Amino acid sequence: MSIVFLVKPWKKSTSGWSLGIVATKPLSLGAFPISNSMMKLTNISKNNQMFSFTIKNSSQFWDVTGYNKIPVMITFNGVTGDDQKALESATLHYYVLQETETTCEIDRFDCYPL
Repeated sequence: MSIVFLVKPWKKSTSGWSLGIVATKPLSLGAFPISNSMMKLTNISKNNQMFSFTIKNSSQFWDVTGYNKIPVMITFNGVTGDDQKALESATLHYYVLQETETTCEIDRFDCYPL
């Protein structure tokens, strides 16, 4: 299953950025996101609910100053119908710099779940 998000970039994102995806509930153990040509998977929360991605520096969207919206497509393998619903209503967390990537949020999410 592939999901597409439209991300509105911040004009400060000139040298990379990252994205966190929080499903509305933990995904089944078989559900797993796959890195694509634009984003690399950097972390998954212990309960399989939050996923961290960082833009690859080879991507055309490394510097987003020329874009109003960026389409991000991420493919998940092994999703169930419940997983699909949880991903379709997921929350996005956008970080301006790749150095402030969402791995820190994953750690906090594991310690203090929603």
